[in-house]
Amino acid sequence: MELLLRAIEVARLRNAEPNASHHIEQPCVRSFVEAVITSAIVSVESRIHQRLWQYIAYNRGCTCESVAGLLAKPLVQSTSSRDCLTVDMGWLIERMLEVIASPDVLEASTQEGQNLVNFDKRRSVSIYP
Repeated sequence: MELLLRAIEVARLRNAEPNASHHIEQPCVRSFVEAVITSAIVSVESRIHQRLWQYIAYNRGCTCESVAGLLAKPLVQSTSSRDCLTVDMGWLIERMLEVIASPDVLEASTQEGQNLVNFDKRRSVSIYP
């Protein structure tokens, strides 16, 4: 189980921005590897082994209430490879559906005839050079 947590740490390090100071805490695009390992960790079969998870949390000096809690104090600080991993297609499709389903403008309740730009949608739509 400890190796699975380290694999998540490595996946996050490889997909994080190169100049970020706290790679594990920085939001990044979830890779396919991270999605698969996280799915295995939170599965019912894995959660049955509660004592093992408590032991791992004790060794890491954190709580085992969530995967984020277990990754709060990362053991892996750097990797030899900086190549990015393949993006999780499920994450990509979720973001695309979120952008498509959200409205372009929001109806303002205080002023009649005025619409507000939906900045939640605009933050997801960006052009990369």
